Order: sequence, then structure tokens, then C-alpha cells
Amino acid sequence: MKEFFKMYPLSPYGAMISAALFLWLFVSLKSAKPLKKQKSAKLTRSALIALFAFSVPVGFVFSRLLWCVSNYQDYLMNPASIYKVWEGGLSLWGFILGFWLTSILYSKHIGVSGAYALDAFAVGLPLFIFILRLSEVFTGQGVGRIITYDFLINPVFTVYDIHGEARFSVYRLESVYALILFIVMCVRFKKYPRKNTNARGDLWRYAVGAYAMAQIVFESMREDDYMRFGFVRVSQALAILILLIFAFFYVARLKKSGLLKLHFLWMIPLTLIGAALTIYQEFMVDAALHTEKEHLIMFLAAFLLFAPSLFSIKRISKRKK
Repeated sequence: MKEFFKMYPLSPYGAMISAALFLWLFVSLKSAKPLKKQKSAKLTRSALIALFAFSVPVGFVFSRLLWCVSNYQDYLMNPASIYKVWEGGLSLWGFILGFWLTSILYSKHIGVSGAYALDAFAVGLPLFIFILRLSEVFTGQGVGRIITYDFLINPVFTVYDIHGEARFSVYRLESVYALILFIVMCVRFKKYPRKNTNARGDLWRYAVGAYAMAQIVFESMREDDYMRFGFVRVSQALAILILLIFAFFYVARLKKSGLLKLHFLWMIPLTLIGAALTIYQEFMVDAALHTEKEHLIMFLAAFLLFAPSLFSIKRISKRKK
């Protein structure tokens, strides 16, 4: 089988990404049906396919660009390898941000509501991430720190290095989390207020924010040196930044809607505390004997950082226009 893939340009990694994209589009088209009832959405099947077909390539350009910039030293030595995407080397945050920006801009060009389109894409996004992370088995990435507690060693989430040390299989952990998030998104979409125009785009922010919350921890668990600027992990820093932006975005939105009241007294402090605690835990991990405990605290801190957005989405969704 390996010899077959050496003879032909389609690699297992590329095949899984292609399958993930088709499944994502399929789920998005299904998700768009109830959203079409909104007159301002204008989510025709052809418009949604065109938006997806235009945004995905741009997303991959952003993905590769962020990866190469973050690992610039490797590509300065061998610039010809920049285009060899099938060997691995894609930033998921670069893809999400590129896809997001392109969807907003291009939707205006074709007369589609970008907010409703992103909500349609939101349900299938975790499914895409699930398959994408599973494909890391072909790239050799996604190996984590040494497991210090024996009871955490299991065949599913454990890999062994050349020295026989048990390590976390981070890409499997991420894929399982993404699959759980996909199920949650499917359930949440059924309860999504389809007649409430105040909730536009919030389903997409919900999916991206939930992924960012876990990504803070998963990036810290990785043992590789990919996508770093000094001691700063780019993906982790972007996840924290996105959750900070979401929190202050919703504070401003609640204020504009007259729903903020005294909630800012806990929302803003909780956001800052969550961000500070996640950063502090990242430094603690490097010096900790049992990193598992530090990662658990980091996850709780990341949840505190995401909590204001979760609360705001719930409040806004209940408010009728």
C-alpha cells in the first residue's frame, strides 16, 4: 500500500482531507435548509456551494502561510518544500481564519447573509476537524508529553516513543473531542432559534470558541516544536486571543442590546482571570512533575475564559427581535 502511494500523488493525508471537505459540505447543505426560512439569509444551494468552493482554497492558503511563517527556519533552508502540502504542514487556525474572512467578504459579493452561511458551516466544522486530526497519523505529528500516571495509559490515547516511554496521543484526543463537539453541535442546532435574527453567527462562534477552549490545552500537551516563536506556541496564543476577542465582543453586544446590566461585573474579570491563569499554567507545565494536573487546571481556566461567551450566546438566543 505504501508503494502505491509513492507512485501516485494522492497521499493518505490528502485523501482524508478531501473526504473531510466533502462531508463538511454535505452537512452544511443539510444545516442550511432550516436557515433558508429567514428572508435575509438567501441561502440557496448553489450560493452555499459557491461560497464553500471559494472559501476553502483561500482557507488552505492561509493555513499553509501561517504554518510556513511559524516554521520559517525550516523553509528558509528548503524553499521548494513550501508547496508540498501532502507531506503535512497545515495550520488549522490559519484555515479557520482564512475561511471565516473569505466567507464574510465573498458572501457580500454574491448577496448571501454571511452570518447565516457561517451558522450553516458551523455544524460540520467539528466533523472536518475530527477527520483532519485523525489524518495526523500519516504525518508523525501530534505526539504529546510523557504520561506520568499509569492509570492514564491505554491503547487508544497512548503512543510509545523510541525509548518505550508512554506518551499522550494528542491528535487522537483532539479528534475524539472534535467528534463530541460535532454531536453537541447537532443537538444544539435542533434547538437553535431559527426565527430569532438576534442569534445570527452565534452558532459559528460557539463552535470556534469551543474548539479554541480545548486547543489551549492540547497545544500545551504537544511535545514537538512546530509553530513556535521562541517559547510561544502560535496556535495556543491564537486560541487565547480569539476567546478574549469573543468575550469583549459579547460584552459590547449585550450592552447594545440592553442585556448587560450588572453582568459586566463578573464577565470582564472572569475573562481576564481565565486568560491569565491559562498563561500561568503554561509556564507551570514546563516545571511540573505531573503535567496532567496542570493541564486539568489549564482546561478549567480555558473554560472560564469561554464562559462569558457561552452565557452571552444563551442570553441573546432567548431574546426576541
